[in-house]
Amino acid sequence: MSDAFVGRQPIFNRNLETIGAELLYRNSAENFAHITDATAASRTTVVTAFTEIGIDKLVGRNGVAYINFAEDMLLSPNAEALPPSKVVIEVLEHVPATPEVLEALRKLKAAGYTIALDDFIYTESRAPLIEYADVVKIEVMDKVVMRQTVAALAPYEVTLLAEKVEDQKDMRLCADLGFELFQGYFLCRPEVVQGEKLPANRVATLELLSKLSDPTVDFDQLVELVSADVSLTYRLLRYLNSAHFSLRQPLTDIRQAMGLLGYNKLRAWVSLIALSSVDDKPEELIRIGIVRARMCELLSSTADIDGPTAFTVGLFSVLDALFDREMEELLGPLPLDPAIKDALITREGPLGELLACAEQYEAGDWSGLLESEFEPVDLVGAFVSANSWTEETRRALKSGG
Repeated sequence: MSDAFVGRQPIFNRNLETIGAELLYRNSAENFAHITDATAASRTTVVTAFTEIGIDKLVGRNGVAYINFAEDMLLSPNAEALPPSKVVIEVLEHVPATPEVLEALRKLKAAGYTIALDDFIYTESRAPLIEYADVVKIEVMDKVVMRQTVAALAPYEVTLLAEKVEDQKDMRLCADLGFELFQGYFLCRPEVVQGEKLPANRVATLELLSKLSDPTVDFDQLVELVSADVSLTYRLLRYLNSAHFSLRQPLTDIRQAMGLLGYNKLRAWVSLIALSSVDDKPEELIRIGIVRARMCELLSSTADIDGPTAFTVGLFSVLDALFDREMEELLGPLPLDPAIKDALITREGPLGELLACAEQYEAGDWSGLLESEFEPVDLVGAFVSANSWTEETRRALKSGG
């Protein structure tokens, strides 16, 4: 695992619920930006995901992992070692529809595996693959080709998955064309709505974040601020009394509870709980923010950056998508340190570089990590740990135990 990179890109249904994720993995610390052997990359992904990290940590207990399969992997008996309930076999776009490949797909299909065709463009030579496909992935970058491919697939009973969906406009177009699944950065980018007010719950959250960001607010004022919000007080006490903290005696006093966290961590945690209360956005968006926050925090010591500050930057990186406003507009009234604003708006400064690194790793943008100051083993460890920690934290915030 020390020489590997793992990326995780969520896949959503029409209700913006996460149904799984595509796993992106590399196994070279020296040249992790390029794949020279697709079969080796597939094997590395499988071995690391299932034996070193744990598949549930990457896609959740109920999610499935979309894993790229090169031709050699399809033709080998290794594929059937994987649990059909957890894996979608993603046939790479350069795999030819030879009799051997078609027979391999027939056997995998009969064994209960879900088959997806990656980056599919309809041609006569590739048409035979569709007979064995459950999911067909189509890039949305070229709208003409996308429409032609969708039309060609109309006679087949397949689920369409839109790849590289960059914004909400693309999302709506694909939904109108009959796509059921979606993958891309659209969820983490704002849908800017001109002339409409923010919903009341988001206005209240933004006001709270503004107060939390004020450097002149001391601990007593912070206690008073939290105590004035019954829902926030309840959720904070519930979280601190969860198994996550393993306390011997339950906490009932909010001041004592807040003192347990400490001043800087308290700000970060109250911000997290406040953002988690935004109930008209997909849960995956909050999960992405928490993973980034924790990953930034874990890497902060290497970059000589304050941990709670790094956590806040990672968490706030999804504010624009949560509030459907440009980041600069949202941060304008917040009394944040200029270094934090620069990091969130332009990815500048040490904090900005740290955030960009977390985002690049999350997206599998290996070329962007080539000049990173972090060692591969540190990035892998931080990402895996952040995902595991996020699942535990979300369960604790929801159930209190």
